[in-house]
Amino acid sequence: MSTSLQFLAHYLRPYRVTALALAMLIIATIAMSIATPIFVGRFIDQALASASMRTLITTALIALTFSVFAQLLSVLEARVAEGLGWAATNDIRVDLTAHVLRLDHSFHTTHTSGELIERVDGDSSQLAGFFARFATHLVGNVLLFVGILVWLAIVDWRIAANAAVIASLAILVMLGVRRHATPAWAAERAASAGFYGYISEHLEGLEDIRAGGETARGFVLRGFLLRLRDWLSITNRAGMWGYLLAATNSAVFALALASTLAIGGYLYRSESLTLGALFVAVRLTDMLREPIAEFRRQVQVVQQGAASLGRVQSLLNEQPRITDGVGGTLPDGALSVVWNDVTFSYGNNEPILRHVSIEVPAGRTLGLIGRTGSGKSTLTRLVPRLLDPDTGSVEIGGVDIRTLPLADLRQRIGVVTQETNLFDASLEDNLTLYGTIATADHTTLIETLRRIGLGNWLDSLPDGLATRLGKGGIEVSAGEAQLIACARVLLRDPDIVILDEASARLDPIAERLLHEAIGALLVGRTGIVIAHRLDTLTLTDDIAVLSDGELIEFGARKELMQDAESRFAALLSLEAWEVQF
Repeated sequence: MSTSLQFLAHYLRPYRVTALALAMLIIATIAMSIATPIFVGRFIDQALASASMRTLITTALIALTFSVFAQLLSVLEARVAEGLGWAATNDIRVDLTAHVLRLDHSFHTTHTSGELIERVDGDSSQLAGFFARFATHLVGNVLLFVGILVWLAIVDWRIAANAAVIASLAILVMLGVRRHATPAWAAERAASAGFYGYISEHLEGLEDIRAGGETARGFVLRGFLLRLRDWLSITNRAGMWGYLLAATNSAVFALALASTLAIGGYLYRSESLTLGALFVAVRLTDMLREPIAEFRRQVQVVQQGAASLGRVQSLLNEQPRITDGVGGTLPDGALSVVWNDVTFSYGNNEPILRHVSIEVPAGRTLGLIGRTGSGKSTLTRLVPRLLDPDTGSVEIGGVDIRTLPLADLRQRIGVVTQETNLFDASLEDNLTLYGTIATADHTTLIETLRRIGLGNWLDSLPDGLATRLGKGGIEVSAGEAQLIACARVLLRDPDIVILDEASARLDPIAERLLHEAIGALLVGRTGIVIAHRLDTLTLTDDIAVLSDGELIEFGARKELMQDAESRFAALLSLEAWEVQF
C-alpha cells in the first residue's frame, strides 16, 4: 500500500497547486451544502414563530444563495478534478510508453502490441478517475461526514449517535465487499488486455486470414467471440459487486432515515426539538447518504484503480535484460566484428547458436547463409545488443560490446531488414526519424535519395520531401520502402551495416535497384549480409555457413567458390541449393 501511495504522490506532486485549489473548492462546497438545510430549518422555526416578512425573506435568500453557490462550485470542482486526473495520467502514459520502448527484444516477443496498448492507455484511463476523484473526494467526503455528525450532535446527541452507528455499519459492509471485488476487477482488466491483444495480432495478419477464406475467418471470429464471452462473464461478475454495494447502501440508509424520523418525532412530541430542528436532522441524516454513496463509488474506483495501478506498476517494474555498459569506448573509423564462442537460447529452449566464433575484419563484408532457423538473424541481433549471448562475447573494434553505452553502440550500426516500417508521416520524417539524424538538411536528403536510385521517384512526388507516406498519403511499394530504409542508414553514416534478407520480398527490377543501393551502403564500412539470393552475396568478401546453430564453414568467398568440396560452392548450383535449402 505504501508503494502505491508513493506512486500516486509522485504523479500528483507536479500538480499540487491544482490539488490544493481543488481541496479548497471541495471544502467550500461542503460548507455551503451543510449551511443550506440549516437556514431552511431556521426559516421553518421563524415562520412558526410569526417572524417578520423581512426576516423570512432574508433567511430564504441566504438559503437560496448557499444552494446556488454550492451547485456552481460543484461544477467548477468537477472541471478542475477532471483536468487534474487527465494531466497526471497523461504523465503516466508518457512514462509507460518510454519504458516499453526501452524494454528489449525478449519482452516484446512475449507481449502483443494490442496487450501493451491496453496496458499503456486502458489502465491509464482507469487511473484518470482515480486521480481525479479519489484523494480529494475522500478528504472532502470525510469532512462532509464529520461536519454532518457534528451538526447533528448540536441538534441532539441521540440523533447523531444513531446516524454514526448506521453510517459506520454501511462503511464496514462496503469494505468487506471491496475485499472480494478488487480481484474481480483485476481479472476484468487482464481479460480486456487479452482481448485487445488478440484483435491486434489478427489485424496484423489480415492478408493471410483473407487468403485462408471462410475457414480462416471463421476460426478468427470464433476466437473473437470466445474471448468476448469470457470478458463479458468476468465483467458481469465484477459489476455485480458494484450492484451489491449500491443495494446495501440503499437498505442501510432507508433504516437510517426511518430511525431518525422515529427519534426526531419522539423528541418533537416531547418538545425537546423544534420542527425546524427536526427538518435539519432529517435532511442532514439523508445527506449522510452522499458521502457514503461517494465512498461506495470510490470503493468501486479503488477496485478498478487498484487493479490498473497494480498492472501499471508491474509493467514499470519490468526491467530490460539489456542494460548500458560502463567504461567502453569505440575507436573511430571502420570497426571489426568478432563473435567469440557464442552460445544463445531463447528462454529454456534448445540453443539457437552453439559455440559460434567468427571474425569480420574492419572494412570487409561477411555473407551469412544457412537454412531457415539456422541462427543467422539471431547472430546479427547480438551485434547491436538486441540480445545478449548466454555464453561467449561479441567484440566490436576490439571492445566487448557489454561495456559500451547502448546509444553509442547503436549509433555506429545501421540495420536494414526485409520488414521495413514506414510511418504515417512525411518522407522527410521517415528518412530522418523525426529529426533525430544530424545531417537532416534538404540538400543532403535529396542527394542521398538520388544516390540510391530514388531520384525519379522523388521528382514524381507531389510535395517532394514533404509528401505524406502511408495511410494518410501516397502508397509506397516494397522496393521503394527498402530503398528508403537504405537511405536512412546512409544518412546515419554508420561504421557497421547489417542487411537481414533485405531483398527477399522484391521483384527483379526492385532487387537490382536495391542491389546497387546496398553496394553504396557497404563502401568503406564493415558489412554483415544475410541472403538466400546468391546475387546479393557477390557484394561480400567472406562467407559463413550455419547449420542448426553451428558454424560449419567459413572462408573468403572467392576461395570457397573455387573449392569444389566447399558447401558454398555446392550451393552455387541451383540443384544443390534446392536440396540443401
